[in-house]
Amino acid sequence: MTKSNLIFRDKDTNSALERVQEKLGPDAYILEIKNVGNFVEITASLEPPKPKVKHDQDPKALLKVARQELDTLISPQSPIPVDATKSDLLDIKDTNEISSYPEHNLFLDSDESLVAQKETGGRISSVSIEDQPQSGEEQKNISENGDEKFLNQGNLSYGDLITLGFGNKFLKEELGIFEFEGSVSRKTLINQLVHNLIDPKAGDLLKQGNTIVLLGAPGSGKSTLLGKLMHLRGAQNSSKPEISHVTREKLFEADRLRFYAKLFNFNFKRQKLISREMFNGKSDLVEVDWRESANFLKFYRDFSGEISQIRPILTLSGETNSGTLAELIKVSPGLHKAIITKCDYGRVSVKNLMQLYENNIKLSAVSGDRNINDLIKFADTEMMTGFCDYCIFG
Repeated sequence: MTKSNLIFRDKDTNSALERVQEKLGPDAYILEIKNVGNFVEITASLEPPKPKVKHDQDPKALLKVARQELDTLISPQSPIPVDATKSDLLDIKDTNEISSYPEHNLFLDSDESLVAQKETGGRISSVSIEDQPQSGEEQKNISENGDEKFLNQGNLSYGDLITLGFGNKFLKEELGIFEFEGSVSRKTLINQLVHNLIDPKAGDLLKQGNTIVLLGAPGSGKSTLLGKLMHLRGAQNSSKPEISHVTREKLFEADRLRFYAKLFNFNFKRQKLISREMFNGKSDLVEVDWRESANFLKFYRDFSGEISQIRPILTLSGETNSGTLAELIKVSPGLHKAIITKCDYGRVSVKNLMQLYENNIKLSAVSGDRNINDLIKFADTEMMTGFCDYCIFG
């Protein structure tokens, strides 16, 4: 690191880049971007970077290069003022906060230089190369046993989690992570997300006597999902379930659902209007056309206390973008269970999972293949753990 290089540290990459531009202007060269504890650290300069010379990877050659760089650092040709302060070297506004950082972490140079600096007696002196861990095992021990605030390699900081798509409410209320404080391991993160999203009564959906009502936008997979539920209900219950489709549409959707009912030899009815009689033990599986969703939600709000066996579920395609999901949730008040379909066609974004969390919507099941013989995966800890891991990390 040369004297012309400046280090900018902030809560995330965008904020740090803004500070680089404020200080050095649009012509600055970005030399390095790395995570340091809970911060993103950017090394920038107005001078173009020097081309790197590749050296033999022989340990003796590397040690020789490191010693040469060490000699350059302590050379009298490049003195550092006696009155140099931390704020002179790190362009961070809050110098009171800087003074609280561990001394041995304040001025870590790049890994390539193999040299760390520390403050001694108001001057900056160099730590000899022998003081640095030489093996991968020693580096691992430093990471595990050192200052957890800065050497928590493998943990995710606030900035990392925001970049992945997590919301402030989840980070602060569920994980206790704030802008400049705290981090979380991958395992803890997934476990907490599972805890907040899993429907603890997902298995009750198949119990005889419950009426499952599917709502959702056109193309979300309601009919196929209902066909899969017919398959499960028929296999687990001795009595045949009643199938109803609330729609004014005469073709296509109603005919497809009628086809599935005929396939399993179940009774099917097309209902133009929503009524209490539909839910007095006469319908077990119900699909509500999108244009009738508002009418059903009003009906459910008025009579849910009297017809307790109704289980309304919002059907969401795994391909739904966050803007569309926000509108779906907005026009579907009172729905607190969801099933995600078409999971084999698109990965559900973390932003969408955060919308479910923020609106207290629990995930009851996920469905992939559009073949009705492919069974639904109802939410349990094992399934949800794998699902959340895939959504976050791919």
